[in-house]
Amino acid sequence: PPEEPAAFVHGDLLGQNVLWSLDGPPAVVDWEYAGTGDPVEDLAIVTRGHKRVFGTEAGRSMLLKEYNARASHPIGAPELRRAELQLVAGEVAAFVRRYPHTKDTELARLRNLYQRPLEG
Repeated sequence: PPEEPAAFVHGDLLGQNVLWSLDGPPAVVDWEYAGTGDPVEDLAIVTRGHKRVFGTEAGRSMLLKEYNARASHPIGAPELRRAELQLVAGEVAAFVRRYPHTKDTELARLRNLYQRPLEG
């Protein structure tokens, strides 16, 4: 990836760490993994290889569009895919080390992500 200055990132940007309100903007909680890093990694935690991000086929594209509308350094779909693959590959490796009998299932998970059409 191109050299970009590090940004402040959450580090664990999962749905349970976002509190939604009908009266105002969402709030992000649980900042224990926060620090400087690459924002694409935070977005990859959100998307994490899911086919229907935010419950819709266009979720990944929506996330990139909204992020890039506010970002000083836009992120493209290929960069997000790379970060997703790295994240899921790490998860698969850790899971298979702990539960070797799941190797075929976990490798299929990684293969499915790799073969999915690029969206965004």
